[in-house]
Amino acid sequence: MNLLTEVRGCYERAGVSAEFAEYVRSLRAAHRRKRNFIAALDAAQLPG
Repeated sequence: MNLLTEVRGCYERAGVSAEFAEYVRSLRAAHRRKRNFIAALDAAQLPG
């Protein structure tokens, strides 16, 4: 999740936070059955 939080910072600095949120939502949808992955996204407070 460290990499995703760093990528979020890059998106925010570029002014395209909405695109990052959409990317995370697509990750959540693609991996919705992986409970530990979703829990890690939640713990990192990633949008979606």
